[in-house]
Amino acid sequence: MNAKRKEVEAYILKYMAKLDKSGTNIEKYQKMFEGMDDKAFNTWMENLKNHKDVLVFWIPAMKVNPRVKDLLSICKELNIELFHRLKLWDPPTQSYFLTPLKFLVVDIPCRRMSQYVDHKLSVPEGDSKIDLLTGQVMKPDQAGSISQTEIQALYARGLTKTIKELLKYRGGDVTAFAEYKRQLEEQGSTTISQETGSVPRSAVVLDSLFEGIMIQSNASGGAY
Repeated sequence: MNAKRKEVEAYILKYMAKLDKSGTNIEKYQKMFEGMDDKAFNTWMENLKNHKDVLVFWIPAMKVNPRVKDLLSICKELNIELFHRLKLWDPPTQSYFLTPLKFLVVDIPCRRMSQYVDHKLSVPEGDSKIDLLTGQVMKPDQAGSISQTEIQALYARGLTKTIKELLKYRGGDVTAFAEYKRQLEEQGSTTISQETGSVPRSAVVLDSLFEGIMIQSNASGGAY
């Protein structure tokens, strides 16, 4: 082993030790280094340099518990800037501005659930195809709808405003949805806090069907 490689390995292990008090990551990297000859090690370093590979930090549940204080301390020691002022677009003034405060900016890995893999993914082309009776999206845009199971998952997380958007503004309330889209197209932003005085068309239809069989209902009676 040449002196330069030994120095690099020691450098990596030094900071892994600061991040991981259990020694799990140190052990993994030591085993990895032992199985690499100088040629393989050089290739690995080139991949790190060209961003084709990264230094992985393993965090097994209940075993490795990195502390935010340690992470911030190490980043400061290595002159890694985590917080930045953001350059944002301001629609009213049609210009960019820098935020007065700094925000955390990091790369975060994203793992898709199995139902979102490419060969199963169903993406609607739009939201303009709706059923004239219920106001609900229909094929070929039916993938833009939401299921009862998804609603329950959102409710369990307290995302009631998201449910309101999906069931009211995107779920068949034609009047509210028209205003929703108008604001997006004209102003670049919108809100679901506004009250349009309307309800999803499906609720109105259900109320009418109940009335037709002499059953009094409040299906369209301001539940939203």
